[in-house]
Amino acid sequence: MKTAILILSVIFLVQVQAAFLGPATPKPNKPDFDFHVFASEWAGSICSINKCGKADVEGASTTFWNIHGLWPSDGKMGVNYCSDEKFDPKRVANQKEDLRTYWSGLYSSADAFHGHEWEKHGTCAKMTQEEYFKTTTELAKELDIYSLLHRNGIIPGGSYDCDRIAGIIRKEFEVNTISLLTKNGYLTELYLCLTKDDFKPTNCASGRICKGMIKYPEFKN
Repeated sequence: MKTAILILSVIFLVQVQAAFLGPATPKPNKPDFDFHVFASEWAGSICSINKCGKADVEGASTTFWNIHGLWPSDGKMGVNYCSDEKFDPKRVANQKEDLRTYWSGLYSSADAFHGHEWEKHGTCAKMTQEEYFKTTTELAKELDIYSLLHRNGIIPGGSYDCDRIAGIIRKEFEVNTISLLTKNGYLTELYLCLTKDDFKPTNCASGRICKGMIKYPEFKN
């Protein structure tokens, strides 16, 4: 009788433990992605909204849209944290000047910002750390949002209509769907989608365009 009670007790404890721990089967691998989202941000607006540290923005270009990141996407922006590989600044030390100029942390340290972007997005991009940061920086130079807007009369220090800015970007890259974002009345970010393998502009699965007049302030560091 005692033996039977002991066996039943063990079975009960195992069942309770299983209920808390869930199934023992491993989690499935992260899904593959369909395209990239290239995200860039205007430092003049970001630093008008947030307190940008002097040391953090040192060397950042005043005539270039700062890189936010390159995000592998499955259409739902859900392909994140694909491995536990941590960011190692030493691996991109030879890219330090480019990263400081074009990919500033703005209101955080560069290492903290780059670490976040690598660990959340870069680990899903099927690249090494070196390749991820170099590829993204080269893409930013090629796309050069600041120069595109400047030669079309969108110059920091004024206020402009969202639809006009969006129209310039759509026409240049021959796409219909982008995201042009604002916060507190400032033009803050652009999300432009790129094809998975050759990084060519393509329509995003969905987009969002700000409305009305927005401020595009100068960036001084």
